[in-house]
Amino acid sequence: MEHSFADLWGAISRVGDVASGTLPREIEDRTVHRMKGKNVRVVAKMFLFGVWFAAFVGCSADHRLADSDSDPFNVVLISIDTLAADHLGLYGYSRNTSPNLDRYAESAIVFENAYSTAPKTPESHMSMFTSLYPSVHGVFTIKDPDKLHVLDSEVRTLSEVLKQDGYTTAGFHGGGYVDGQFGFGRGFDEYHQGEQRRAEEWLWKNGKKGKFFLFFHTYRVHDPYTPTPPYDRRFDSDYSGPIVHDMESLMKMAESTEWIDYSTTFWSQVDKSDPDEVAHVVSLYDGVIAEMDENLVDLLSAIDRHAPRTIVIILSDHGEEFGQHGMFTHSQLYDEILHVPLIIRHPDRTGGERIAERVSLIDLAPTILEMLSIPAEAQFQGRALFDRIDRAGNARPVFSEFPIGERMALIRRDRKLMLTSGHEEFYDLRRDPEERRDLRLSEIERAPDDSAIELDALRKEMARVSRDNAFVRDSLGLREATEAPTDEVLQQLKALGYLE
Repeated sequence: MEHSFADLWGAISRVGDVASGTLPREIEDRTVHRMKGKNVRVVAKMFLFGVWFAAFVGCSADHRLADSDSDPFNVVLISIDTLAADHLGLYGYSRNTSPNLDRYAESAIVFENAYSTAPKTPESHMSMFTSLYPSVHGVFTIKDPDKLHVLDSEVRTLSEVLKQDGYTTAGFHGGGYVDGQFGFGRGFDEYHQGEQRRAEEWLWKNGKKGKFFLFFHTYRVHDPYTPTPPYDRRFDSDYSGPIVHDMESLMKMAESTEWIDYSTTFWSQVDKSDPDEVAHVVSLYDGVIAEMDENLVDLLSAIDRHAPRTIVIILSDHGEEFGQHGMFTHSQLYDEILHVPLIIRHPDRTGGERIAERVSLIDLAPTILEMLSIPAEAQFQGRALFDRIDRAGNARPVFSEFPIGERMALIRRDRKLMLTSGHEEFYDLRRDPEERRDLRLSEIERAPDDSAIELDALRKEMARVSRDNAFVRDSLGLREATEAPTDEVLQQLKALGYLE
């Protein structure tokens, strides 16, 4: 094409600015779309996003992932905490929760079966940044207000590697378990608790100053689910039951602005044994996702306006469960929690691809470095995804764990073994994707040879991974690293409900 994508987007954005009479949207007050004239704003945004998407897809005829002699790529990593893959349209969900993300993914690489290494925020995120399993990196969820499990100084993080290679690094996060004190701040020039708007402003100021790595994390989808109008009634408009989801009302009912108080108030209204009440809670969760999806357009547009030569990665640390296996939120190792979105949009590979192979977020850091032609760290337990996704049949077991709860899960091919404090569960994910029928209690009795052989193989593989984790931890000389939390982190963890 004669004009670059940046030129096209600049022209499109100027049309939008003239039409609305506003400054560029990445510095516009986001409360505009909550005002009376919101529908006009939303329609305009959707129109511009559609034009942007069509222009972007048409800009690239090269669908290969390859090194380039031109300027190096930037990287933006977007982590939407608690976003379940099976609640997104691009993963087959029946509700229209994510129209913008669905369209964006059409020009990206979508990993249909990506798995988290853990069901909790600190364990999962630190695996992304270190390519080490939780029992190796040792950053855990805690209940002791006097002791934080932090990253050992011997471990190198993705941001440290990129910083050493000359990248400007910045992070904006939701606080709590991704605070810098746990080790997430290593290698960042600046690492702040802040909303999406701060990330957009950073792009506006720094996007064209040289290669950069930007990390953005948000708890917006985390419970309690408090979508604002019209998203609060989008998927259950006729509800008239007792559940109050409005944040201001919850705070008044709780007589507190602390997360633990108004979250407890939210869940105290929910009869978890009533299917209608649970269905309404799911509708509120879906409403929050839809609101997040609409707001995310601003960040994605800011990236392509100010830094078009950018690899964009969108994922989540874990999903959410709503009583499918007897519990709510996220502490178990079933697929509704471990199966997460993973979307990679690469400027040189924009034809849209879907990868069916099961992969793990343990592979994220080496994959990013491979795309940037930077050598991987020797410590990494993961492998670069693009080394193997084009090789059919190269299945690799997927392993997840929650060390504090003595929980492990391993998937090989379509069979899954779960171990919880010595108790085993055994599933065939191809025939039973919702994990309703434990094969140990049924199929082994009917077909003992085949199932027993599969179960024994999974047991041996899980034992091998556990031994390997212990070996890697010992080889790196890692110790249990703990620190007393700063007052700021302590207040964040209490506000988010992680500490009483």
